Amino acid sequence: MVDSLGIETLLTPDLGVYYTIDRKKVNIANFTKGNTIYMITAVNCGPCVPFSKEANKIASDPVNKDFRFVALFADSMIRIENYKKGKLHEKLALLDEH
Repeated sequence: MVDSLGIETLLTPDLGVYYTIDRKKVNIANFTKGNTIYMITAVNCGPCVPFSKEANKIASDPVNKDFRFVALFADSMIRIENYKKGKLHEKLALLDEH
């Protein structure tokens, strides 16, 4: 993953704790088993944000019930919270709980 400063980070289980969109602590090792599909995104990613609605449809489709979908945001929680308050979020959405 590359952050907004261009610093690269390899996402591995030994990196420890991450936070869910609802601020719960999780270890990335919880998401490395089975059929997992990752979407690495950011609230300022031009192609990613409009794709959120389609990604939600794909993840919630019963055909994909054997897959776990995980979105990794290269954003701080403050930035995500600010995005969720804006007009763009109302129009384009964000990845949901699926």
